[in-house]
Amino acid sequence: MDVVELKTGGIPQVSSADLMQALPVAVYTTDRQGYITFFNEAAADLWGYRPVIGQDRWWSAPSTPCSTSARRRWLTTSA
Repeated sequence: MDVVELKTGGIPQVSSADLMQALPVAVYTTDRQGYITFFNEAAADLWGYRPVIGQDRWWSAPSTPCSTSARRRWLTTSA
């Protein structure tokens, strides 16, 4: 047994990012300026595109993250 197994009683440790990535629901986080800092695959499926971390912002538009670059990518890929 290694130290991690002793500390956790043999239960494997899972990072919060891994846990959020595995959730079947859309999850995203932003910084104080509204830039997306994390999203999981369910969020990308819901939005219909994959935002660029640290570049795309979440705006309160009709249920869609809408930075200028993200809107352009979404409009060109969904047509």
